[in-house]
Amino acid sequence: MSLSANSFDTTTFQYAPLIDPAKYNHELIRGLAGWWRDQAAAQASDDLPDWNKVDKLSLMKWMGWLMVYELVGDGDKVVDARFRLVGTRIVDMAGYDLTGMLLSERSYSMTPEIVIGNLNRIAEHGQPAVQNNRIRTLGDYAELSDRLWLPFSGEDGNVGTIMIYLANVNVLVDRFDSARLQ
Repeated sequence: MSLSANSFDTTTFQYAPLIDPAKYNHELIRGLAGWWRDQAAAQASDDLPDWNKVDKLSLMKWMGWLMVYELVGDGDKVVDARFRLVGTRIVDMAGYDLTGMLLSERSYSMTPEIVIGNLNRIAEHGQPAVQNNRIRTLGDYAELSDRLWLPFSGEDGNVGTIMIYLANVNVLVDRFDSARLQ
């Protein structure tokens, strides 16, 4: 799969709004956003925590629903991303693990261009943000969830890694097609 070869037009797509996690009424989302702020404070960073200095074991509470992307850029623009970690709950739900693969090679979403667009939005935003929207997966079912996006600095000080936490995951399957998920 090539991101450029897909015919989905992201220029007309309306992305879900970015919401401040502090204003979001979900305990695990607010807790993970607080964890992110604590990591920045522990690293004496006024900006972004460095993913390489994060205590990964402190993420155990959220681990099953996490995805970590290492960004691949071309100047200031994200053009691809490598799955560095995919939580076990996500792997179980999808039926396959993309850890180590590039988004351009394979994706959980039918529209990886939207994922790249969101990664660019979060990299530019430079702060935690929540979205609530539905994605259509390659398994041809819709997933409605709240997503907490957390940016981390790379070696150059810019956003180099983005972690996503999925909360309130609801899988919506056409009742006539549910047998294919078995």
